[in-house]
Amino acid sequence: EIKTRISQGNKAYFANFDISKSKLISKNVQFKLYTAIIRPIICYGAETWVLKVADKLILLTFERKIFRRVLGPIKENGTWRLRRNNELYLKNNKENIVSFIKSKRLQWFGHTLRMPKGRLPNDILNLKPRGTRPRGRPKGRWEDDVIEDLREMGIFDLKTTAQDRKKWRKLVEKAKTFHWKS
Repeated sequence: EIKTRISQGNKAYFANFDISKSKLISKNVQFKLYTAIIRPIICYGAETWVLKVADKLILLTFERKIFRRVLGPIKENGTWRLRRNNELYLKNNKENIVSFIKSKRLQWFGHTLRMPKGRLPNDILNLKPRGTRPRGRPKGRWEDDVIEDLREMGIFDLKTTAQDRKKWRKLVEKAKTFHWKS
């Protein structure tokens, strides 16, 4: 799914390539075009993704590729060089795509926790399947991924925190700029 989304994001970028390479449009507007057009295409349905380390690297690599094209190289001591990763994010001053996806997942998680019993998303979240799991290491679950994100942020009381919408909304905003470990 992530590779398909990145392919769609590439198509959207190159469809708007003339606009993004125009010298008449400032870099800030080009970043806004990325956040308004390309990132929503990539992140469509991302609330339901289980992000593995390899998936995070793929998404961050794509985002840095776009930023490098927008900002261009730097001339140092008479030679041109590509910008380093930290320079790209300092220039952009916004959350990276992984933080954005994690915040959207937290937003959806809080929404489903506040849903009354009998609503389909809440029933699926609380579903306890019958039977036994197959042998081997269990696959990563979405709920475990979200709970791990919350624990990394220092939130341990999920149910009561999610019931307070204002507190949960602040938590989601904090997640956008939080420095995640991986």
